Amino acid sequence: MKPGAAILSIGLALQVSAQPMFGIQWSRTFGGSLSDQARGACVVPGGFALAGTSNSNDGLALGGHGLQDAWVLGLSDDGAVVWQRLIGGSGNDRGCAIMAMPDGGCVIAGETQSNDGDVSGHHGMADFLVARLDSLGSIVWLRALGGSGSDVANAVSMAANGDVLVAGSTRSVDGDVSGLHGDGTTSDMWVARLSADGQLLWRAAVGGSLTDVAWALCAMPDGGMLVVGESDSQDGDVVGAHGLKDACACRLGPTGELLWCRALGGSLEDMAYGAFATPDGGAVLVGESRSGDGDVFGGHGAYDAWVLRLSNSGGVMWQRMLGGSQNDRFNAIAGLSGGRYLLAGSTYSLNGNVTGQHGSEDCWLVLVDAGGGLLWERCFGGTQVERAFAVSSDPLGGTLFAGYTTSSNGDVEQNAGLSDTWAVRLDDFTQMAETRKDSFGVRPNPARGEAFIMLPHNGPAECRISDTRGRIAGEFLLQGPEDRLSVEQLAPGAYVVRVSTGTSAYGQLLIIE
Repeated sequence: MKPGAAILSIGLALQVSAQPMFGIQWSRTFGGSLSDQARGACVVPGGFALAGTSNSNDGLALGGHGLQDAWVLGLSDDGAVVWQRLIGGSGNDRGCAIMAMPDGGCVIAGETQSNDGDVSGHHGMADFLVARLDSLGSIVWLRALGGSGSDVANAVSMAANGDVLVAGSTRSVDGDVSGLHGDGTTSDMWVARLSADGQLLWRAAVGGSLTDVAWALCAMPDGGMLVVGESDSQDGDVVGAHGLKDACACRLGPTGELLWCRALGGSLEDMAYGAFATPDGGAVLVGESRSGDGDVFGGHGAYDAWVLRLSNSGGVMWQRMLGGSQNDRFNAIAGLSGGRYLLAGSTYSLNGNVTGQHGSEDCWLVLVDAGGGLLWERCFGGTQVERAFAVSSDPLGGTLFAGYTTSSNGDVEQNAGLSDTWAVRLDDFTQMAETRKDSFGVRPNPARGEAFIMLPHNGPAECRISDTRGRIAGEFLLQGPEDRLSVEQLAPGAYVVRVSTGTSAYGQLLIIE
């Protein structure tokens, strides 16, 4: 420390901050007078794209074909609607997932029961709906894939070479489907690979004699994919079943060959809804669990939100149960810098790991470190029901989550109908645990007793330290370029250090041991 550097001490008294930690940049609802919900979100040039389902044909949701359409929205960086499109025919059609394409467009995946309007080539009860849109929302191509049974796509991802990977479930034994393990009264996980121009390259059915469903997939470094979901089966491709229902993870090679398929969980119900590939060929899975044995331990009550890390061979490296005494679940995961993960889902709980719940059910976001340790959590919503199904980090460091809301208070500004698509963008915090610009930083981190705040230039600069609920633990003026901070009176945990010079702003997550 340079001679004469300031020594700053933080008191114990806390007061409620006007701006919560990782504040909301914007919160937008989209929809009409009926039910509108988002199931997927991705980052596109200049903004975001959402995919879901709309039952409305008024308000913002215009141009519908039938009772229910797949709905895709293009948003600007500040949440304004750039374009929107309802996709489908006279039957029920749903959008369940979306991914960005290199040309600025996107691919959606879902379900179609139509054979008119935008849809042709329909096979049976329900088909995979896979459609590529350009950067303005116009359909480039649309495919209906499946057989005479019910086939539903729940996930989409892109391989390294630009191919489109789709996964869901099938009950068909004909058409595009072959190799079903059951008799058509139960479903298999069904996976398809398409070229960037929509040509079907291969497909594979994975499962056993009972019901198996894929809810998510991620492209893997070798050109293959990891498919995750749930399984009732104890035979066929499924190895290591534990109980009533297991989470299931299946690894496929680049040409669809099954490398391994593993059941994960305990003696009760366990499901996986999201996955994120790690550089070593493994993955982090999220979902929910009601078990307390087998692969699962540390539960709080009812269903807990569940996160677990798999090796490249499917072994469980670690797992965490997060939540409270009511039902909690994770639906989606985004990887952040520093090996951290942002998990999104919903919670009914008012205790345990959950704080600040608004009402019946809230969107719940949780930040964990590379070992699954809880760094931060926050509930978003109003007094009614909110659920988050998608989360994405953008190149500027912000985060977007999307789902639906039935509230019109709290964090929700308005609601046009029974439920609205809801998208929320949060402040930049993806680099909170790292040095940001120039030489700004807080060191050491984690800290014990004292820490040093480094500025890229001399002060003055305003500094605020808040706890994980946004309550102020200290405010003071920095002179820089290095100031000593006494943290002896802070309880162990995660805090946010925010510094503003008037022209520049910096932030970093600080862990107190």
